Amino acid sequence: MRAAKAIQFDRSFRKNAHVTEKQFHDSLYDRLLADPELGGRVTRRNPLGGGFDDLQHDGIDAEVKVAKTAAAAADRTRYVGQPIQYAVDLASRLSILIVFDHSPKANPPRVFENDFYWVEPAQHGGETPFPSRVGKLVITTNWPVPSWWSRLRCTLGLSSEPCEACA
Repeated sequence: MRAAKAIQFDRSFRKNAHVTEKQFHDSLYDRLLADPELGGRVTRRNPLGGGFDDLQHDGIDAEVKVAKTAAAAADRTRYVGQPIQYAVDLASRLSILIVFDHSPKANPPRVFENDFYWVEPAQHGGETPFPSRVGKLVITTNWPVPSWWSRLRCTLGLSSEPCEACA
């Protein structure tokens, strides 16, 4: 969460910056490796479940995805199958999905805690007493500088007419 919060307003991921999925992966990985509480126990590209994972810490898989639309980032079930399959190969019911929401922004950010939630998706074989759970963390990027919002009265609901920047 600390690494994700630092990335959210990082200048490298600011509004209109062209960012590749590899840049997101590398930035998150570098920040996690530098975290003293994780003790350098973060690995990446481990062969698991017939593929290669993105990140792993102490037997917990974390998959990293980039969403270029707000709808893709908000979809609770999109992308969850991959981390579940990797977790099952680790004999774990827990995995993490990290989605970088690099979509255009029409409103100011919300509190960071609102972008982490648990997903318990359907799995093969139907109901089970021990379902897999995916912790989904959405990291919103592509933010303008803060003063940009003061020029956009219509996006904040203060005017019904679109301003030049929103039109």
